[in-house]
Amino acid sequence: MKTIYYDYSIGEYIPKYRNALPEDYFIPPEKYLKDINHDYLHSKCPAWKYYYKNTFTISQQFPLKIKNEGQILANLEDRFAFDRYFDLKGAPNEFQMLSIYMFWTDAKDVWVEQTPHPELTRKGLDLVCASFPLSVWSRPISMGVVMNTDHVTLDRGDPLCNVRFTSKGDHNVAYKLVKREFPQHLDKRSKRDLELQHWQWGESWNLIKQRLDRKPRCPFR
Repeated sequence: MKTIYYDYSIGEYIPKYRNALPEDYFIPPEKYLKDINHDYLHSKCPAWKYYYKNTFTISQQFPLKIKNEGQILANLEDRFAFDRYFDLKGAPNEFQMLSIYMFWTDAKDVWVEQTPHPELTRKGLDLVCASFPLSVWSRPISMGVVMNTDHVTLDRGDPLCNVRFTSKGDHNVAYKLVKREFPQHLDKRSKRDLELQHWQWGESWNLIKQRLDRKPRCPFR
């Protein structure tokens, strides 16, 4: 069993927005297989269950209504809340919801994959998927979506996406999630890694590949 730690923020992943909600209000990520409908034949398929065994669902924390009237609108209390929660860079129907999660681990050879949840797709939001090696790259993930309808209602507890953890070298490993404050030394490293995109956009993936190819040093040399 490998441990994945996580922290969250509502808005940009900076200290004043982290752990923004009361502990007894916050909805933690849950195992995707926890509430599957066993009436479906595919729920009994070993290959299907294997794919989802290390998948967790991230939920919407508060009720939210989104409209697309040539611009993205939402029923948040004020403009500050809107600007804090939405990043509107991109096409007119493309945006990020800054329900942000930071995952990290001490284990080697761990990848995180952000995948769509079917319920979000049915509501008219297509998730922008992504994957990266968590063992060498810690960065916050948000909910990047493309809106394919004029109006979306998200109730508290509705699924936003799935996150799936895998290992390239060990396909039988299991993972558990533990909530923890993001360590200061990783915080500094993550900020430096993210800073790179402001100066050479797209270079981050080349750096990730270099770190993956880097061979460990022999401790006896």
